[in-house]
Amino acid sequence: MLIRFFMFILIASLTTACGTLPDQRQIKQFLGLEQPFAHKDISPPPSPGAFAMQFGMGQTERILVSVAQSNIKYEIDDPQHIHTVVNVLRAGAQASAPEAAVLPQHPIQLSFLIGPPEHIVTAHYNPSTQVLHIYNIPSAAWPDHAVAVYTLTPAFGAALQAAVDGHAQP
Repeated sequence: MLIRFFMFILIASLTTACGTLPDQRQIKQFLGLEQPFAHKDISPPPSPGAFAMQFGMGQTERILVSVAQSNIKYEIDDPQHIHTVVNVLRAGAQASAPEAAVLPQHPIQLSFLIGPPEHIVTAHYNPSTQVLHIYNIPSAAWPDHAVAVYTLTPAFGAALQAAVDGHAQP
């Protein structure tokens, strides 16, 4: 009961000081349960495959897909489908597309939700320039931060589109 009283006092004083209720993360930081972190910028790996290896993309649990200009958004959570998409990234410039595969019409954004430890890698592929921008979002569990830009072949774009659509073989 005493702990609840102190929590009430804490929340009331934070509300008065801030003007709004603190969120869960702010409360944890205030109580010392979660420490703020500083990310560490590192040199980008030399290839998409090296990026995938260095940032543990083989442990991807979900992929959020967003197709620019069409507002199409969906989630890939099937382990085999995830494996196929990650393998295209690992192949990079050596990726080969299935015979019927076509280049994407619009830029594609993929957010790889990876764990443990939980972290996110985001990839943007622009088919008109054949450029892949890939970076990770640093967290307390994964403070390393790298931003990479890779110019790839049209076959990569077609292979990525086929993998995202679920038509490619792993």
